[in-house]
Amino acid sequence: MAFLSISEAAGIAGVTKVTIWRFIKQGKLSAERQDNKAYRIEESELMRVFPEITEKRETVSELRGESLQETLQVESLKAQIALLKDQLNAMQHREEWLMRRIETLEVTQQRLLPPPKKPFLDRLAEAWGRFRR
Repeated sequence: MAFLSISEAAGIAGVTKVTIWRFIKQGKLSAERQDNKAYRIEESELMRVFPEITEKRETVSELRGESLQETLQVESLKAQIALLKDQLNAMQHREEWLMRRIETLEVTQQRLLPPPKKPFLDRLAEAWGRFRR
């Protein structure tokens, strides 16, 4: 018994996540709520609500010689890949923003801090030079 996330189910059914969410809320599609508040949907339940998936998948599977479960797994993996690409893109944008923020803070820090003191021996040599004059 394989379970799908809302994103995976939407990808397989060819509908949006909002549609899957609405079907769950309306009671048209049953799903289990996990401890982390995410929903998981059985593949068989998805096929019950969207019978065209089964028909379409069986036709494609017969042509390819694959089982329905393998086809669903491929679709599920494609949905996961799309989700991971979105997450990667979001993380890259966040990294760029953080790098710009770091640069801004470094410039601000340089303006706020006094310039570093000369080494002790250099200051001593200058003082000695002034003393000898």
